[in-house]
Amino acid sequence: MTMGAMLPAAAEAGEREKRRRILRQVLRRTASVRPYPRRPRRSPRPLLLADPDSQILMTRLEAITARLDGLAGDAAFGRALTDSDGLLTATQIAKEYGLSAMAFNALLARQGVQFKKNGQWLLYARYAGEGYTRTTYTSIVHRTGQRSIVPITKWTPQGRRFLYDFLKGRGMEPGRAVTREGMAAPAEGGGGGSLAAAV
Repeated sequence: MTMGAMLPAAAEAGEREKRRRILRQVLRRTASVRPYPRRPRRSPRPLLLADPDSQILMTRLEAITARLDGLAGDAAFGRALTDSDGLLTATQIAKEYGLSAMAFNALLARQGVQFKKNGQWLLYARYAGEGYTRTTYTSIVHRTGQRSIVPITKWTPQGRRFLYDFLKGRGMEPGRAVTREGMAAPAEGGGGGSLAAAV
């Protein structure tokens, strides 16, 4: 056999070994996936079915495909949520906690989440790079009739989730009155005043 004829054979053997290695890795990673009933498909090539490793791989791949098909709806919802504007103002989130936007922003400032710079609320560096907020711009008309464009900080869905977890860790949940110090007011009958008095 000539040297030129041995190169393709060696390359083919190396390719087979590479496929076997990948198959073993997939089998190890998917060992916890329970196989689901097979979906009717076009019959695979006969050579694949002759190899028992290929049959196991095909079963596991079908199981993974079935799981992914089930998650497709969740993924579509997630994409729609992130692709759409989905931004919330501080007023919208504050209402869930029974607060005004001013009181809510002041609460977050006292908790070390944000600060005000040139009329806009900005996150401290610790939280700034997490994608919790976005700056949008809006046109306003002053009493003098002059128009100007001002920046507004809006919360992303991830930011809303962060606020929920952050405030819940401090005893504050939507629907419960929050005191000026940023703590949940005592339950009714526990000496707490009205929400207006608490904020």
